[in-house]
Amino acid sequence: MRSFERILVVDLHGNSKKGERAPDGSKDENVFDIEQGVAISLFVKKRDLERGVWRADIWGERLDKYRVVADSDIDRLSRTMLAPDGPDYLFLSESKQLRQEYETGVQITQIFKVGVLGFQSHRDDFAISFAEKEMRRRLAEFVNPAVTDDDLSRRYGLKDNRDWSLSHARKAALEEQNDGVMKVDYRPFDTRWGEFSEIAMDYPRRELLDHVAHRDNQCLNVVRQTKARNWQHVLVSDKPTPAGFIEIKDGSTVFPLRLFRWSGTGDEVGENFKTEFRSFVDSRYARHYLPEEILGYIYAVLHAPFYRTRYSEFLRTNFPRIPFAEMPADFIALSKLGWQLVDAHLLRDVPQRGFAQYNGKGDHAVEAVRYSQVEQAIWINASQRFAPVPQNVWDFHIGGYRVLEKYLKSRKGRKLSLDEINHVAQVADSLAFTIEQMAKIDTAYKAAFPDRG
Repeated sequence: MRSFERILVVDLHGNSKKGERAPDGSKDENVFDIEQGVAISLFVKKRDLERGVWRADIWGERLDKYRVVADSDIDRLSRTMLAPDGPDYLFLSESKQLRQEYETGVQITQIFKVGVLGFQSHRDDFAISFAEKEMRRRLAEFVNPAVTDDDLSRRYGLKDNRDWSLSHARKAALEEQNDGVMKVDYRPFDTRWGEFSEIAMDYPRRELLDHVAHRDNQCLNVVRQTKARNWQHVLVSDKPTPAGFIEIKDGSTVFPLRLFRWSGTGDEVGENFKTEFRSFVDSRYARHYLPEEILGYIYAVLHAPFYRTRYSEFLRTNFPRIPFAEMPADFIALSKLGWQLVDAHLLRDVPQRGFAQYNGKGDHAVEAVRYSQVEQAIWINASQRFAPVPQNVWDFHIGGYRVLEKYLKSRKGRKLSLDEINHVAQVADSLAFTIEQMAKIDTAYKAAFPDRG
């Protein structure tokens, strides 16, 4: 902006990764056969030219975009003058007042002392398993000298990289004899078994080993940024989670609620809040709320549809900021609603709705997952299904995943166990409760912030 007198951006949209639609809801196509959206940018250097940044938007089908671009003069295109500002200098037409309002909130990274990108194995086909027995069998093969490196490489797709070597990992496994097998929250509502150590993973993350693995703890998982059209990128967990926990493309960051430190005689447990933030909350409400009460409040805010919609542009570009209600009564109301949601998402207390009951005779094999809107049923093969499953429960997304679809499709080619069958029903009830609870949270949020919209 300092180098050029004039910048003109013509956004041709068509980003299929975001699932872009025209403002009127009609189809929006890319001008090329690619997923990423396309823009034409003109940078002009000319002395004494009026300085500024302008933006034009062209939506619709590909041929229509070709016609507009071919027939238009840049000066005749309908465009808007922008005033990009730091720190992001976005070429977007956004309300400065709305941004200022949003930035009065406290960013997640200003709340928690410790936050870390979820673990990364780069070899999930080996490091993550559906069952403990299956995971231990793989590890037994891993340390068996009769099984060659080539055998393991072919069987599990194991390849050396900058941070991990198969031969070195096998040697370490034989020497250390440490048992890193534990449950991990692999995807939303999908707990699996993993070898949670550097034997199988490039980055198991020290913070997760210290404060989450085998601990009684809760964690907030959010993304720093996302290209997704709708922001729905938050979920609690009580086990280690991977970077792809809530969005495969935009790694999720884990913020534990409590921190553990070995003192020589036992664990010392403290809250994972920065001193400045704790002082702010205590001073604002003249009361020392428990960490769980604060997490409940944050979780409620992040699930308020009004909050998600009003600040969608900002939520997509950086860690969320949390506005804090002025009145203690509003804080308490939101905190209680949020903690009920935490309990439901951790499947500790799920109000029963009777959804997704298992029907039909067969071998329980997941062959082709499909949803029937007419029957309100999820079929896993030609004869077996889960019903009833309302459309809004089936469609419910967390981050980049349609929850029930992701859970079942990831088991294609396997036979569902009784635990997995019961789990689907419990998750369906939890999602139904989430939809109801988000409506209540929205009402409480608007009451807490009556001047925002």
